Amino acid sequence: MSDTNISILREKFTVRETQNDRDNIIVGSNRMTLPLRDESGLLQETFIIRGKFMHEVARLGAVMITNFNKLGPFMNRGDKFNFEETYADLQSSFTRKYIPEDWIAVYFNGKKIYSWGNSHPFLDVIEQCDVKNEDEYDFAVAMAEQVFHKAGKDIAIDHLSTIALVAHSAEDRVRCGIIERNMRQTRTFNFTAVKSKKPNSQNPKITDGIHTAAAFLEGLNLCFKVGFINSRITKGIVKTGDAEHKQQQDALKIIRNHSLEIDMFNKTYDVRYRPDMPEFDLIIKEVERAQAKA
Repeated sequence: MSDTNISILREKFTVRETQNDRDNIIVGSNRMTLPLRDESGLLQETFIIRGKFMHEVARLGAVMITNFNKLGPFMNRGDKFNFEETYADLQSSFTRKYIPEDWIAVYFNGKKIYSWGNSHPFLDVIEQCDVKNEDEYDFAVAMAEQVFHKAGKDIAIDHLSTIALVAHSAEDRVRCGIIERNMRQTRTFNFTAVKSKKPNSQNPKITDGIHTAAAFLEGLNLCFKVGFINSRITKGIVKTGDAEHKQQQDALKIIRNHSLEIDMFNKTYDVRYRPDMPEFDLIIKEVERAQAKA
């Protein structure tokens, strides 16, 4: 098996008219470049996955890797990939219930081939420009400005981009680095998994690491929400049975499920965390303490 590298960028585009700074358009997105290689390491297809939530982008990427390894390239199949069913399975019940503006999109050669929800059309322009630049993504923004200029729109595009997730697999190990950001702080940690010393153990797959990273990402995000609502319950602002209380209960169910998923990963492989493995219960308490002082 050849080495595999997968990364997700957290992006923010600010599109502004040069003659009018008051009507800026801000477009946020999480972007994964997904190269798919055969067993010999030869690149077969490259997809771009964009989405509102990083954990969903990560999950979809992992599912597509598994599907490719089983059935081969996506674009030359007789039986097409059932994206709608796949995404319905991987989208969390919390997101489906409480976040109707959720969206995700998959691009191939600059063309959107799968999508769910409503992504901003500006992102389609960026992906088309990326392909024209032969995947030199750093130049896509400058080309997009030129496209708008030719259309008679005098605009400037500010682009902020940071790496949020990196996953790497070699022959016998998988390593994931995560930079999680919320309203309070930025949290950075990584984990490395190798084959367990237990009998009949196997080497970890990069998809195992990506799914686990996605569990951390959604779990950490929901910990912030739970801690915030808990503080409002303590202050008497939220009552039992209120809409916020129901959100808190639903979020806790997802957090518990992710805790079980992470625990299974830790038991299946020998896993080392640096600096430490985030503990969801402790993070909820941290948020509660911070909100108590607010």
